Amino acid sequence: MDLNSVQHIFNFVKSTDNQFDAAHGSNHCIDVLHLIFKFIHTIGPIQGLSENRVRLVLTAATLFHEQKDRKKDIPCDEKALIEAMLEDGLTEEEIEIVLWLISYCSFSKSKEQGRFDPKMLPYNKLMDLLSSADLAEAVNEKALYRSYEYGRKMLTSKFGRDPTEKEMWQHVYSFYNNKDNGFFVRLNAISVPEIKESLNGTLEETDKKMMEMVKKYNLFGNN
Repeated sequence: MDLNSVQHIFNFVKSTDNQFDAAHGSNHCIDVLHLIFKFIHTIGPIQGLSENRVRLVLTAATLFHEQKDRKKDIPCDEKALIEAMLEDGLTEEEIEIVLWLISYCSFSKSKEQGRFDPKMLPYNKLMDLLSSADLAEAVNEKALYRSYEYGRKMLTSKFGRDPTEKEMWQHVYSFYNNKDNGFFVRLNAISVPEIKESLNGTLEETDKKMMEMVKKYNLFGNN
């Protein structure tokens, strides 16, 4: 993974870090990109794209994947995204693929009609890989930290003050057990088997840490 080859894209992403909570900025995007390249061998050839162009499209999409998410404080500047991609050598056709990927890769948009655009059918494996890698970051060893940091931002906005530690961990615990959008729902939504299997070693430790916080802050019955 060479970020120097996508310097305009990466600089744009870094410039928006102050528009996200600590768990969804450029460091998160780089973590997802590491997973992408670890498991890129699982998708095989992609129609119309050479191996190098697949890597470039996935790099751009992964670095940009939070830019259209609701967690971002300021609406996406799509024109600036496109300019950065053109500067880094993506074609108009490749940019169209990237914009589709970042528009529908998040778990909350997984059932939206645009995700199933027939024109993008040849690139479904790219979507599966990006979505699965992003979901893995929500359920791996960093899951509780990321939920905690996102909760800090949400609860500060809700309460108009800094939340207490118990309030923060109550937020994390609620996410952990949420039947529609929580930890285990996201784990089961990972569609790349190799990525899902790679998480087996972290699940026990994550659960152990969560139960420690449940006992420490007496979170039972408050979910």
